[in-house]
Order: sequence, then C-alpha cells, then structure tokens
Amino acid sequence: MEEADTLLDTDLALKPLLELAESSSTANAGMLRTVVLKAISEPKIFCGFDDIKMVLGEGLKAAGREGEVIARTLDLFSYGTYGDYKQAACDFLPLSDKHLHKLRQLTLLTLVQRSCSGETSTAGCGCVVAYSALARECGFGELVDDTILREVEDLTLSCVYARVVAGQLCQKTKALWISSRQGPPCRPRDVPLSNGGSMLATIQHFHQGRLQNAKGIQNMQSQHVQNQMGNIGRHHMAVLDRAKKAEASSFRGEPDGPNLIGGGGSVRGWPDGDERRTSENMGGGSRSSGRRQTKRSRGGVNGSMDAFSRC
Repeated sequence: MEEADTLLDTDLALKPLLELAESSSTANAGMLRTVVLKAISEPKIFCGFDDIKMVLGEGLKAAGREGEVIARTLDLFSYGTYGDYKQAACDFLPLSDKHLHKLRQLTLLTLVQRSCSGETSTAGCGCVVAYSALARECGFGELVDDTILREVEDLTLSCVYARVVAGQLCQKTKALWISSRQGPPCRPRDVPLSNGGSMLATIQHFHQGRLQNAKGIQNMQSQHVQNQMGNIGRHHMAVLDRAKKAEASSFRGEPDGPNLIGGGGSVRGWPDGDERRTSENMGGGSRSSGRRQTKRSRGGVNGSMDAFSRC
C-alpha cells in the first residue's frame, strides 16, 4: 500500500458546521443535539469538536443537564477513546454504529500518537501499533481469531484511505507500521486544556533540539571554511618562499639560477664584444707586421745580390 502524500485537511469540512453551530447557539437542546450528532458523524472531520463546543457554549449552559451531556460527548470525540465511552456510556449521547466507527478511528489516532511519541511499549521497535493493542482499545476484544483480525484491518484501512494516518499494514507482524518520513504520522486530535502545559513543554523541547542541531551544523561549516582558508594561506606562503629563494639564487649565480653576471651582461665564460675586437686587432697587427718584415728581408737580400753582381 502506498503512503498517503498529505494528511486530510478538515478546515473545509468544518467551516459549514461551525456556521451551523453559530446560527444554532441560542436554539433549544434538541437543535443543539442534532448539530453535534451531525458533526461527530461527518467522515471528513477528525478534529475541531472543541471549536464547536466553544461556539455552542452559551446554548449548552442554557440547556442544563442536556447541555452537559452534549458537552461531554463533544469532549469524548475531541480527545477521548472508545474505552472512555464503554466505561460510562450513559454519560454521553446515544451513539449509532456510524458514530462508534468514528470513535474507533479517533482511538486509533490516539494510539498512533502515543506510539510515535514513545509512550507505549511498541516504541522500542519503532513507530508501530500492534493489532492486539488496536483490538483491545477499540473494543473488539482479544485478537484470537481471523474475524477480529479482519475488523482491525478494516478499521485501519479506513483511516489510511481517509488520509488521517500515514502507514502500512503488515500481515506478517500483525501491526500497523507508520511510514511517514517528512510529516506527522497521523492527523492530530484536539488537545484538552489540562494538557496544554505539557504540550507546550514538548514543543519547546523540540524547538531547542532543532536549534542545537542547526547551531552544530553551522559550527561544522564554519570550521570547514576556516580549515580551507588556513590551507590556502599556507600554500600561498609556500609559493612566496619558493619565489624568494629562486630570486636570491639567481643573483648569487648558483647553478640552479640563471648564469648571468652584472656589468657587461655577457654569458659566463664568454668574452664580451670589446674583448673580442681587441684580441682580433692584436692578432691582425702581429700578422701584418710579420708580413712587412718578411718583405723587407727579401728586399734587403735582393739589393745585396744586385750590388754584388755589379761589382
């Protein structure tokens, strides 16, 4: 069975009944009883009975004992269970099978809320409501045969199809497994004024827990950013240090730096241009002087031979 996407919204179905109750607030007890019986039998209303009681407040007080019975019936459907009804059925309005079916559905919602809040023994196994607990609380008796099992399953399926419970039926374990992940497990019921303080404390505790979780996540993210900034800063300093070392080694003329010397800017081991020209001129002068001397020597020898011949 697929999980219900969203739970039932009863505001739309409750609005016309609130208008009817407001128009009947000054009516007689019979009219007030008719309005209440219509409200508790409406298949799309699982909460808001306390709102109807508030609207009918003056009329219920004026109705005397009949008004008290009607008010107790509204309280029963607001936050009571089927067991409360069986203990003192005479204190409430006479209920038909349709009304009792609605009361059993509301009882199932109460069991789901208790189970998911850890108030029952099944909370240790997760958000689970056993068929045996449903059979006892809803007045079916002990789960001893398949007839009672089918009645429990039919009641549970009616709540799932009405979209007031987000869960799945497991025939193997004979239990209702709550499958809601993103939202509440069931449609919430009305809350009595006596439980207002504990409910407020629960909400505040939940709020504080969410704040602590958010703060912890924020601290983790801030620490991660600081670690990244520290790594970037260390990497930047390492790059600058290597650049400074490389620049210093180039000026010292170390092998790992550029082989340049100051002054002339010539490459190490090679003479600059002036030195090459000077050496070339010196070499050329020596060679030309040698040639001139050779020619003179030849001329002198030839002249001597001519003089000797003339003699």
